[in-house]
Amino acid sequence: MRPAGAAFLATLVSASPAFAHDLAENRYALGLFIDGFGLPLERPELVLAMVAPAILGALWSSDAPARLALPFAIAATIAIPAARLFTFAPSSPLLVAALLTALPVVADRSSRVMATFAAAACGALTGYGAIALLGHDAAAPPPMLALGAACGATFFFAAFAAAATLPGLFLPAAATRIGLCIAASWTGAIALMMLAFNFSR
Repeated sequence: MRPAGAAFLATLVSASPAFAHDLAENRYALGLFIDGFGLPLERPELVLAMVAPAILGALWSSDAPARLALPFAIAATIAIPAARLFTFAPSSPLLVAALLTALPVVADRSSRVMATFAAAACGALTGYGAIALLGHDAAAPPPMLALGAACGATFFFAAFAAAATLPGLFLPAAATRIGLCIAASWTGAIALMMLAFNFSR
């Protein structure tokens, strides 16, 4: 074997363990991200806290998915590392946030400030709750799991907001508002029943 070929083979063999280790680490990190991405759908409290501001945003503007996704994402991303400073059980706060966010829709009231504040507040609780409710250490979650949870919460919130604004493209404005009020009524009612169950235990 030529010296150059032997040197190349030696280099390849010596690099293989390091390459395999890096590949295993990358797969582990990707697995954590994927696990985190699905966390916001695993508890009804989290789903309600994403659906309620999505409905409120749709009542305010047909561009709600684009306008509210950013404050929701920022709040969800910041809330996870901020959990090092405080610890609380997020189930009831999530339900209270969903209930309070649904009430203005039932009253047919919405504004930019109201929708943005609701998106940020629910985003923060959803980001924190996705980690804390599902048995993870909220004070020190794996970074890729936390990133996946924040990205997943933002994606699903934007999807819910898009779904809430979709009827407005095909139905009269009055019918759309009635539909949103009905959806908000159900959201608030479910949140209230779950909240009552929490306090009855």
